Formats: sequence, C-alpha cells, structure tokens
Amino acid sequence: MTPYPFYLSGEPVFQGDLLKVFNPSDGKVLFEVHAADVSIAEQAVQVSQVGFKKSSLLPSWQRAEVLTHISQRLQARKEEFATMICREAGKPIQFARLEVDRAVQTFRLAAAWVWTNTGETLDLSHAPGLEGKKGLVQYFPNGPCLLISPFNFPLNLVAHKVAPAIATGNAFILKPASATPGTAILLAQILAETSYPKEAWSVLPCSRTTGQFLVEHPDLTLLSFTGSPEVGWKMKADAGKKKVILELGGDAAVVVDETADLDQAVPAILNGAYAYAGQICISVQRIIAVKSIYESLKQKLLEALPKVTFGNPEIDTTLSGPVIDEGNTQRTLAWIEEAKSKGSKLLYGGNQVGHNLIVPTLLEGIPHGVQLRDKEAFAPVAGLVQAEHFEQAIELVNDSNFGLQTGVFTQRIDRLKYAFNHLQVGGVIHNQAPTLRIDAMPYGGIKDSGMGREGIAWACREMCEAKVLVF
Repeated sequence: MTPYPFYLSGEPVFQGDLLKVFNPSDGKVLFEVHAADVSIAEQAVQVSQVGFKKSSLLPSWQRAEVLTHISQRLQARKEEFATMICREAGKPIQFARLEVDRAVQTFRLAAAWVWTNTGETLDLSHAPGLEGKKGLVQYFPNGPCLLISPFNFPLNLVAHKVAPAIATGNAFILKPASATPGTAILLAQILAETSYPKEAWSVLPCSRTTGQFLVEHPDLTLLSFTGSPEVGWKMKADAGKKKVILELGGDAAVVVDETADLDQAVPAILNGAYAYAGQICISVQRIIAVKSIYESLKQKLLEALPKVTFGNPEIDTTLSGPVIDEGNTQRTLAWIEEAKSKGSKLLYGGNQVGHNLIVPTLLEGIPHGVQLRDKEAFAPVAGLVQAEHFEQAIELVNDSNFGLQTGVFTQRIDRLKYAFNHLQVGGVIHNQAPTLRIDAMPYGGIKDSGMGREGIAWACREMCEAKVLVF
C-alpha cells in the first residue's frame, strides 16, 4: 500500500521518514504515513504567514462555503471515515460512525457562526463628557495557529480545532496524533478541494521533536492542544508568548442520590465508563452514591456488567474495544494491581483477555495515593465510592486535581442547583453520565483539566482578538 502523504501548504507531499500506524486490535501495521521533519515544519510556518494575509481577508460567504463543503463531503464519505477511525483508533464502529456524524455537525455549526458573527455595538456614554460615544467591537483572526489533536477522537476533535480556525479566517498547522494520523489525512483531502488558501494550512504528522519545534516557534501566535495534562502544561510553559488553549484530562464522576431512577442511571453509567474502553476525557472514573442507595446501586451494576459487550471494534454491538496500545494496556493493568495492593476491592474484571483488550473493571474503595485515584485512568476502569449524604458527594467530586464534567442523578431541583453552584468543574450534566458532550456547547475544564473553552462559538472567540472602534 502506498504511504499516505503529509500536506504542506495544501499540497500532498510524499517524502520523508515513514511513520507506521498500528491496529490496536491485533498490533499489526495498518499503513504508513510520511512524517514531516523540522525543515518541513519551518517551511509550513513561514508560508503560513503569507497564507494568513489571504485567509484573514476572506469574505464570510467564502469561509461559510468552505465549511459547508467539508460538512457535505464528510457526510458523503461517512463509512470510509468511520472505517478508518475504527481501525486506527480501535474505536467501536458504532461510535466511529457517530463521530463522523458529530464532525458533520461541527462544520455546520462553524458555518452558522460565520453568518452570525456580526460584532457588538456598545453605548459608552457612561459619564459626563462621553455623550454620544459608541463602541464597535469586532473580532479579528489571531494569526497562524498550531493545532495539536489526540488519538481518541481523530476526526471530531480535529474538527473542533480546524472548523473554528477556518470560520475565523486563521491560518493553521495541524499536528494529528501519531497513533491516528490517517483520519486527518483524509480530512486534508477534502480541505484541498475547497477554495481556502493553500498557503493557510498544513497537516503534518511528525515526531515529538518536530512537534516541540512548532510549539516553541515564535512565529505561531496560538496553540490549541488536546491531550494529557503532563504534556499540555509543559507545552504551555514552552509556548512563549502564544495564546494557549488546553483541553486536558479528567477523572469524571457521577453522583447518584436516593431519588435517582437506578434503572435509568445504571446503563448510562456503564456506557459512560466503558464505551470505547474508557478512552474519553469525560469517561466515568468515579461513581459516587449516597449511603442509603449505595448497596442497591452496586448490586445493579454487578448484575449489568456481564452484559457489557467488549471485543472486536468492527462488530456493530461492541461497546468496549481495545486500549490504544500495549504500553497503555500494561499501565492500566499495573494501576489495577496497585489499587488492589493498597486496599481496593476488585468487584469485576481487572484482567486482559486479548490483544490490548481489558475486561471492563469495577473497583471499590480506591484510596488516595494510588494512580487510579489521583490520575486519569483513560481505560475501562471505574471506582465505586460511598458518601454519607449528597453534600459530601459533591465534596468528594471536588476532592480531585481535575475539574472537567460531572453527571448528577437526582430528581430534586434544589440538589441540582446546589451541585451546579458548588461543583468545581466546567460542566454539570443532569441525569446523564458526564460523557455527554454536545458540540454546540462550551466545553472545557478547570484545575488540571485545562484552560479555555471549545465548542464552536467559544473556540472562535478564543481564536480571535477583540478590537474596539470608539466613535
């Protein structure tokens, strides 16, 4: 099979070292892709300066037309994209198809933002002598951007960076995850069909060394990174004067009180914990139940767990597929053993049954000081926790280094309001697992979960600079 190219200034380039991409399900090589080196990265940066002068002047109709074309072509090539996502990411095919649908919507939302971004008019006559003063606020593109995306959503998390960059008229360099560059290259094929200035974009699979070169490059004005906290915060430190948007990890919790409908909550929690082998930033990692229903919830979870489908991601009914690679598989198993050795009770699973395939795992009583309590699992592992009452459950959620999203199962509106006011997270999801993300909503976290917000309208603002004309 001919290796995939990288895209430099909107053109495919078949040169440079080859990066092997492996199928997580069996460890075999799926394909190879040409990797950009530092010299190519420098070319991309320099030409992006020219590209930005063109893209920043594009009229709104043209930017909307580009985004609409991408949306339509993604829809037309849905099964091709879903198959690529399934194979290179190990994502169960049902979720791979859903990811394509979401990306279609993400580009549509970006096109809609273009039409509605009309700026703001302010009345500035706030003091004597300012009579008649008005302010016209408009948002201007930030400049050439560096976009770095993760492996777990190789299309839609790319879309959440590329779509707002195009909507705002920015130039950009996209570095897709090394484990899943194929989906980004397919997207580049579609972008190359549009009228967006070729000098304004590049898609560069590359090594960490080349990626670090781009992070530190002074001629790039914005860094948008989605990935692990350890890598993200180091990038922020290395990024110099760039504006930085970080969408990092989490140890998302669900809170279940005595008014919750457990027949509704249990399947939502299991789906939230184990779908796609828990490799979602907002996968359920902590299940916190008030004392009065704790045992009932535990029993229902244990009754339902054997019915969770896991295995071959190419089967339509599979919920949990393989972990992305051998390194993360062994890390997860080691973390489970550490938790057990320090007092956690293994309630279900905890073992490997195939290549990178871990049985959906539930533990009880995970203490502080172990990896599964203090870090993001990013694996099919969840912990069950008991709280004396609802307020303590909220405190337990906040007793974390992370703050991304939390699900709250309750029928009491006063408790939902209490949770919304007191939870130290970026989003609260009512009667659903925290894995719910609607692409139009603001998405992001606090503490070690990152800074800034995605979601098209919010990402577009992040990628712009506000300018006011006073007259």
